[in-house]
Amino acid sequence: MKRKQFSSVWFSLLLLLGGCQDGQEQVNELQPVNVKTMTVVRGAPSDGSRYSGTVEEQNGTPLSFSVAGTVQAVHVRLGQRVAAGQLIATLDDASLRNSHAAAQAALKQAEDAYRRMKELHDKGSLPDIKWVEVQSQVEQARSVEQIAAKNLRDCRLYAPYDGVIAAKNVEVGQNVVPGLSVAQLVSTSVLNVRIAVPETEIASVAVGQSAYITVQALGNRSFKGSVVRLPVWA
Repeated sequence: MKRKQFSSVWFSLLLLLGGCQDGQEQVNELQPVNVKTMTVVRGAPSDGSRYSGTVEEQNGTPLSFSVAGTVQAVHVRLGQRVAAGQLIATLDDASLRNSHAAAQAALKQAEDAYRRMKELHDKGSLPDIKWVEVQSQVEQARSVEQIAAKNLRDCRLYAPYDGVIAAKNVEVGQNVVPGLSVAQLVSTSVLNVRIAVPETEIASVAVGQSAYITVQALGNRSFKGSVVRLPVWA
């Protein structure tokens, strides 16, 4: 029997998926995410053609600390679903706690001096140039304390939105610098699927058609989407 010939030129489709179905937890191996089967249909899934493709996150974010330090704990695993505000990782904050305590003490000292000097200034016993110097010192001490407090808070890394951990790039005890990707967070509320269709079949696919997608890396979970873009030359 003569085999059907396919052109070596393949086209891509971009599909918009609805949210994941409930009831199953994300599996650990999430990258790369390959589509096991993707059925482009006009009616039921059994009526359509089947293609393979790749899921591409629409919203992916590398998560990183804004301060340098040593990783004390990683609170997520690869493939784990996380909620916005969930703790991802923490740094050893001992030195930054000491810095913050010192900044708080310096601020208290500056504020005490400010109150004493204000009384003298109000009585006309303190030159204006000295009063300006006192004001500047307390403002500087307050700024240093605020920076130290922020650095301490920044030892804890949180998820900015709901999603799935697609990559975990550090281990406990590792030294990190600001901007180094600790983990990759992807949103699964909306996903893109790019598939290859033989040029002999591209004419049968149209924008708006329904598509049923089975993703192997997500435990063969099924999704429903629709075709949203075709190649301009299709």
